[in-house]
Amino acid sequence: MASDTSIKQLQDLLEAIVNIDKDKLLRASLGEEALGQDFAPTLAEIHKKVEFVLQYTENLHDDQIRNILSILENIGVEIKRQADCSDEDYVAYRQQFLDNVKAHLEDIKQFWAPVVTAAVEARGFLDDEDVRREHERT
Repeated sequence: MASDTSIKQLQDLLEAIVNIDKDKLLRASLGEEALGQDFAPTLAEIHKKVEFVLQYTENLHDDQIRNILSILENIGVEIKRQADCSDEDYVAYRQQFLDNVKAHLEDIKQFWAPVVTAAVEARGFLDDEDVRREHERT
C-alpha cells in the first residue's frame, strides 16, 4: 500500500502540472514555434496518467509509486523549464523538450503494468462473470 507521503507527492505533482501557466508553456504568440498543437494532447495525457495513478494508489506498493513519481517529476521539471525560458531559448529547445517528454512518457511504460493491474483488481473485473465469459469466448 502506498504511504501517505507518496500520495501527497503525487497530489502535489498533479497540482503543479495542472496549475502551470499554459499561456507561458504553449506560447501561441510564437506562431509555428508555439507548442500548442504539438504538446496540448501530450499535456492532457500527462494529466490523465497522474490522475489514474492517484485513483489507484491504495492498491499500489510504495516502490511502484516512487518509480512512476520519479519519471513524472522529470516531466514536471521539463515543463517548468520550458515555460520559464525566454522566447529565444523556448524556440531553440522546443524539439529537445518534446523529445525529452516523449522519452519520459515511454519510460513510464516500464512501470505502468502494476497500475493497470491495480485498476483491474479494484474495479472487480476479475470477478465479473460477463468479463470472464467474454474472455473465454475469445
